[in-house]
Amino acid sequence: MLEEAGKEIDKALTIGARTQEWRDRLEDDYELFRLESFAIPKEEGVWENFTCNLARVLGDYVVDNLSDARRRLWIPIDNEGKKKRADLSDTERLAIGLILMADSIMSGIPECVDVQSALVWDAAIRGMSISRVFLY
Repeated sequence: MLEEAGKEIDKALTIGARTQEWRDRLEDDYELFRLESFAIPKEEGVWENFTCNLARVLGDYVVDNLSDARRRLWIPIDNEGKKKRADLSDTERLAIGLILMADSIMSGIPECVDVQSALVWDAAIRGMSISRVFLY
């Protein structure tokens, strides 16, 4: 439940402060992927600087492999009966089928990217992927 606006803003600011180092690290990694010039901080001494394309090459390799990977959707099963397990298995197959159907519909749009490729890029390059996908 949401509380008063002031309390919610305070919570958001607290979370932002606690995750700042993590978000800075994500940005540093993304700069390496974009091949931005890398410089060693002066307080660490005098060093020769160079920018290597290894982060870009490995990032593209991971995205390429995961984009074509077979989808797996997992719904945890505790102590369900045989009938309930079959229903959950059908639900997993339905969700995968719906994603495939959405991708096939979107493939007719020239500038569109399929769902899995978009999620893979965010997860591999930006460091995380949180999504809510509505299929209709």
